[in-house]
Amino acid sequence: MSLTVSGRWAHFRNIEGTLYRTYTMFPRTTVAGFLAAIVGRGRDTYYDVFHPDRTRVSVTLDEYEGTHTMSRLYLGTRNSSDEKELTLSGTDDPAAKALTEAVGGLPNANAIYGSRQRPVIHMVRRPTYTIDVVFDRTDDRASSFREELVEHLSNGTSVFTPYLGTAECLASVEYNGELPIDPVTDDAPEVESALPLSVVNPVASGPFTVEKHPYNMTRTANGRRLNGTVSVGFSTDEQLVATEACGFDVGGRTVAFY
Repeated sequence: MSLTVSGRWAHFRNIEGTLYRTYTMFPRTTVAGFLAAIVGRGRDTYYDVFHPDRTRVSVTLDEYEGTHTMSRLYLGTRNSSDEKELTLSGTDDPAAKALTEAVGGLPNANAIYGSRQRPVIHMVRRPTYTIDVVFDRTDDRASSFREELVEHLSNGTSVFTPYLGTAECLASVEYNGELPIDPVTDDAPEVESALPLSVVNPVASGPFTVEKHPYNMTRTANGRRLNGTVSVGFSTDEQLVATEACGFDVGGRTVAFY
């Protein structure tokens, strides 16, 4: 299936840097979370569906207006490290009191004032991505997920609001349908999508950007664990030349899945 995703802003947190650095390309793990939000899967419940043996993803950065640096105001809502700055709700509602006691209290005025921050953050401006996904229809988990996703995309609905990396970066989604996918027999195909760096021919390709992304997540007893990374090359100006026959024709576009 194929969909086009766009928005005014995007922020995909770079796991190797600070909270405020962003990837330009839509990482594979974030694509998984994006699609899982559309069908309403909970946090840490969909990683098995997007295991590389069941699901392959291709992402193309169609266009963007650059990466911008801006400051944003952050306001903390709780400071559990300082119990003196926590206070119980002033209401007489027993349920409200029980809730604030359970979470350790709500921040008082001093705590809120002290937790205001205005950090500098990197944002991708007006990006448009084309996402192509291939699910293993012989696998019950991947097939069931695909059916739910097709239904939502066809109807223009989603369980959770789609966004580009962070909740304030709302996304527009256009469903392109389930397009035929045909292997390209060329041993050195010119690929429009992100291409794993291991198969990029840097001599034959023009200038391109390289990013190291998280590749796959695994669920653990305490949450999740990163299961591998992948370095990808991409460009919005020129196609990248691969060193092997890894290209697929999808609706007239040559892309690579990983």
